[in-house]
Amino acid sequence: RRRIWHALSVYHRSVLALERRQFQRGHYKRIIAVSEEVKQELLNTYALPEEKVTVIYNGVDDKRFHLSLRDKFREFVREQWHIPLDAPTVLFVGSGFRRKGLDRLLKAWSSPQMKETYLVVVGDDAQRGRYQALAEDRTHGKAVFVGRRDDVETYYGAADLLALPAVQEAFGNVVLE
Repeated sequence: RRRIWHALSVYHRSVLALERRQFQRGHYKRIIAVSEEVKQELLNTYALPEEKVTVIYNGVDDKRFHLSLRDKFREFVREQWHIPLDAPTVLFVGSGFRRKGLDRLLKAWSSPQMKETYLVVVGDDAQRGRYQALAEDRTHGKAVFVGRRDDVETYYGAADLLALPAVQEAFGNVVLE
């Protein structure tokens, strides 16, 4: 289905044409990739000289996202969203829910083993309402959608586990955070 869309989509073909043009010799001085995987994909797809592609990994504030903040935020966030302190809680952070794999994660929440486990979804998506409806069907109220947050570190502190079931992720800041 996706391949058909790619073949027929004027937008997708236009983006690929622009990419091909920008990666032609003479159209760049240097190319920065966010991971070795992205670098290899660029080298393989566009036959670029390896010395022209540099990997610079994303960074994160290690004081803002520090394990010691867990105790500070755990009770606050759970109380705010009516999550029992002793309930196992899984965190999903991301926008572009389909690409980040939220549909697959929600499918897992329909399992009887997950009935006491909460899922906290931080982020946004154009189809957020559809995902919330899907969650209500599968999670029996154990999924909380909090939207896009500037204080995402508080949610990391409240969770027991982070889930990142991404379909495609070049190098997610979520991993660093």
